[in-house]
Amino acid sequence: MKVEATFIVIYELSEGAPSTDGDLQSFAQANGVFNVTPFWREYLSNCFARAGMPPVVVPTMKLPQSKVEQHQTTARLSEA
Repeated sequence: MKVEATFIVIYELSEGAPSTDGDLQSFAQANGVFNVTPFWREYLSNCFARAGMPPVVVPTMKLPQSKVEQHQTTARLSEA
């Protein structure tokens, strides 16, 4: 089975806000996927339910840790 969906995410940039094309591209790639994931999970779950199929559980999306958070986690683990 293959389930496909297209989501359109529109963000508004405040007038005069500093930005570069690279900043906007990075923001769109990271936040676009992260912000749409709950809608994808709900859509998929509803598709399976309407078809009378067993439920599908799609895991939540976790943001990658920053370098500082990675270091702190590694330090805590090494202290244990």
